[in-house]
Amino acid sequence: MTIPQIKAALPIAAVLSHYGLEAGPTGAMRCPFHADESASMKVYHDTNTAYCFAGSCAVQSVDVIDFIMAKEKGTKRAAILKAKELCGRSLTTEPVSTPKPAASELDLTAIYEESFAGMQRTPSGREYCTLRGLNPEEMQIGYRSRKAKERWGRGCIIFPLVNEGCKVVGLYGRAVKGSGHYYTPDRAGLYPEHPDDTTDTLLLTESVIDAASVLDILDGVTVLALYGTNGLTAAHRLEVKGLKELTEVVLALDGDAAGRKATAAIAAELRALRPGLKVTTLAVPEGEDLNGMWMSYADEDGEWLKELYEARQTVGEETLYI
Repeated sequence: MTIPQIKAALPIAAVLSHYGLEAGPTGAMRCPFHADESASMKVYHDTNTAYCFAGSCAVQSVDVIDFIMAKEKGTKRAAILKAKELCGRSLTTEPVSTPKPAASELDLTAIYEESFAGMQRTPSGREYCTLRGLNPEEMQIGYRSRKAKERWGRGCIIFPLVNEGCKVVGLYGRAVKGSGHYYTPDRAGLYPEHPDDTTDTLLLTESVIDAASVLDILDGVTVLALYGTNGLTAAHRLEVKGLKELTEVVLALDGDAAGRKATAAIAAELRALRPGLKVTTLAVPEGEDLNGMWMSYADEDGEWLKELYEARQTVGEETLYI
């Protein structure tokens, strides 16, 4: 087997299991390569890698072979031989996942299409969009009635999350009363759409509504929504890793402590996924977010955003662990 074949055939979960380790539901775990009390290592099953965010750790980004080499404290050749051995074991011991019951599935396309009629007949949905500076017709935003048959998304404006073929594979709902945010299971799909293959600059916003507020303002920049400060999903990571012409990711999270902490963590994740990638950030004012600024400036040309973009700064390595 070649090294690429080994890396493709050996799940990192199998390597962890061999050493008596297991990552949590979010991929977080205590790093086995230093005295770690804060679960500073994150495992990425979709890319078969792991990354330790502790600045004091000698190990940072590792694939399955690197992990074995660091754990065994041996040579690269010895790690490759061990990985080959584990490949054979993983093929016979890998557990079979139990599919989710079909009864729990939602008809996402039907819900989304029905929400258009809901937007037209329900004043509260249109009023909320006006309050947030959103045009439901242009942005294809729906509204889910409080009397809808399925409970999911009742009383929410609805945005589609799509796959590469623009098929609706997930939905995001924002309650028009209160502060509820709702995603269909697994937060599948991207908003507003998958980036074009020629994308070289990607702007990641903290929320779907932030992304909807700033679409088409920055020439040559593709906008993509994260799903909150912990909302960098497998689909986002695959885009960052797979876009051949991508040179820069611009993070545009909220101007608060949570946004700043997430900016540092996401920047580290992106650099681990794609070494050499330029990661910058917009200096969103304290207490502000992109949608709030869109409303405050009431500037259709988005000069405020263009100024923030021109003044963007590289997320420095020294800020990764705050």
